[in-house]
Amino acid sequence: MKNFNKVLNLILPIITILVLVLIWSVGSLVVSESIILPSPSETINEFFQLFGSREFWVNFFGTLGRSLIAFCVSFVIALMLAILVKFVKISKGVVGIIVSILRAMPTIAVILLLLLWTNSKVASVVVTMLVVLPTTYSAMGDALDKIDSDIVYMLKAYNVSKKDVIFKYIVPIILPSVIRTIGSGLALNIKLIVASEVIAGTVKSIGSMMSQSKIYFETAQLFAIVIFMIIVSVSIEMVFGKIARKVGAKYEDR
Repeated sequence: MKNFNKVLNLILPIITILVLVLIWSVGSLVVSESIILPSPSETINEFFQLFGSREFWVNFFGTLGRSLIAFCVSFVIALMLAILVKFVKISKGVVGIIVSILRAMPTIAVILLLLLWTNSKVASVVVTMLVVLPTTYSAMGDALDKIDSDIVYMLKAYNVSKKDVIFKYIVPIILPSVIRTIGSGLALNIKLIVASEVIAGTVKSIGSMMSQSKIYFETAQLFAIVIFMIIVSVSIEMVFGKIARKVGAKYEDR
């Protein structure tokens, strides 16, 4: 039964992709206009052409760099806020209000204001950071909630060193969740940074390349860029998910 489930988990995604490609192919034939809906073959051709384009890689690494900056800043702030709320209960109300404001903040309005005060590159980083921060904060809060304060106090009562409390109790509990948060956060960051770049008109970015593809009706190229970014985001999430499972299993075996 276990082997059957493994095979099923492997086959189902492949079947799903094949069905989607089939629907796409039929839709392309019905529309019969590559400007509106290019065929899978045209898109695949454009997809592989991206790899030989210097402009694409400059744009991609520009976007990736901004995404990493936005995520690192939001992750550090979220972790600090989650620790503050965990150990200083009075701060929960204040942090909760700040996080609620960030969640309710209109993204487009923030981008427009940031464009008045900064440039398009800074605007895309800051708005992505602000949008991701509440989600990352919630994930970090959930991870820290797994720590049982009573057990921590008991370990201290038995004169267990702070180092052992942190690395032998706290880290094994929260590390898998933190790794998953990094993976999902990075994947979300990439999606949001591209959207921000499109709105802000950030130069040397995937967002600007997608905008140009739309302006010049290079729909197949636009599809190819979207597919590439999906592959990147899904790969990041899968890799970090696998690392989290291995780390969790490693600590469980101890």
